[in-house]
Amino acid sequence: MISGRNLSSQRSRSDAVAESYQFRLVIECGAMRQPGFRVDPAALAALRGAQKEILNAAAASITRERWFRVNAAYHEALVAWSGNRFLLQAIRQQNNLRRMTEYADFDELSEARIQRACGEHIAILDALAEGDLGYAEALLRRHIERAGRDPAQED
Repeated sequence: MISGRNLSSQRSRSDAVAESYQFRLVIECGAMRQPGFRVDPAALAALRGAQKEILNAAAASITRERWFRVNAAYHEALVAWSGNRFLLQAIRQQNNLRRMTEYADFDELSEARIQRACGEHIAILDALAEGDLGYAEALLRRHIERAGRDPAQED
């Protein structure tokens, strides 16, 4: 039986996670609309390589630390390319908060979900490499919205 206090705590966590994804939509998608947004080709190649490494790794070899580090670096780079120090500071703080829930939920991520997240990340990078910011933003929005619907199963 769930006590009133535990139920309230679960609602609080659920609300906080939902708000976190809403915040990410504003910050990450908004970063791509900044006039100073410029992709760093070397960083893009490194991010793509890190995503492909995870995509090609055996699921059992992917640790929660590695998954979080690669994932956080990916999303931070997208925001960093905006050239806006305040957006960058916000996503760094958000990544620090995400660490707690993502570490806790890592064991529930399926191999298919990890592969889908990496595929989505690579598709966003491909759109950016082609200079199609609108498409990249739409892909990123869909990616984050999916994640927000079921954080234990999403990125």
